[in-house]
Amino acid sequence: MRRPWLATTAFVALFATARVLGSEYAAVQIPTSIAIFGIVAFAVVRFGLVALAAGLFTVDLIINTPMGSLSAWYATATAFLFLSVLGFAVWGFYTSLGGRPLWSGELFD
Repeated sequence: MRRPWLATTAFVALFATARVLGSEYAAVQIPTSIAIFGIVAFAVVRFGLVALAAGLFTVDLIINTPMGSLSAWYATATAFLFLSVLGFAVWGFYTSLGGRPLWSGELFD
């Protein structure tokens, strides 16, 4: 399709419809699917495939991590995973600033 908004709308409609067709809870699944695929389409159109790949990798990593108490045998691995994701986010934010200060001096005047 020639227009990005038209392609985005068609993508969301096609994939949301495919996900909702087999659902027993369509009233919940329809808005959820539209929101999920809308965010995915927005990320691809606005930020590109690398941002989408990084986002999907992070979400899958966090969703598939076992959650438990701090006394569980896998608690250190879970904490390491979450701290790694947080560290990469902070590093990416710092890199995106490109040496500019976070706040300008005019903000506090």
